[in-house]
Amino acid sequence: MHPPPNPNQQREDFVRKEQARREEVARRELEERLNEFDSHSFYQSLDSWLSKPIPKPIPYSVRLTPLRQKVVLHQPMPISRKELSKMRRVSAMCAVLISLLRAVEQRGLECPYIHQINKRNLEKALEKCRHLKQAREKYFKRRGFWARFGQLLNRPHLGSIRRDIEVFNNRLEALLMICRHEEFAQDLMRLRQAVTSRSELSKGYNTSA
Repeated sequence: MHPPPNPNQQREDFVRKEQARREEVARRELEERLNEFDSHSFYQSLDSWLSKPIPKPIPYSVRLTPLRQKVVLHQPMPISRKELSKMRRVSAMCAVLISLLRAVEQRGLECPYIHQINKRNLEKALEKCRHLKQAREKYFKRRGFWARFGQLLNRPHLGSIRRDIEVFNNRLEALLMICRHEEFAQDLMRLRQAVTSRSELSKGYNTSA
């Protein structure tokens, strides 16, 4: 005779199966969201933003005396309102991507390869953020009545530049860290496979000997 069914065991089996089903549904939903994210559009937008150079300082001659003059470098506005809006859109897409890739990491799924092959562009974007910060500081170092007037007039825009660049910079660093972590994990897996393969070959050689 078979022993009577254990209610506790049946309940535990049901809970375990239900949890596994939910995990599978969540994993499929995450994969769908990741596939729906337009990675190509994100990197195209990032490339477009990177292709716009930062205005370089413009030399001006300032006459000190009738016989003496001095060349002064004046930094123009580092980024226009239009380009700042573009950067905000890329930054918003970056935030969505980070959320997806972190969820992917937690569930043990692989990071899509497209993000690893674009790692250099992420590094370039971080470099541009750093140069934009420097250009903004140089813009504030301009002297003279008209320079001060321009700084006062553009103060809200300059404040937005500082905040948005900082946010974008942090998001780029987070995304780059995910890509590097995935790259390290893949290198570690390849190393383990190579060690396992050599170990099996060594065992086979010793057995045949």
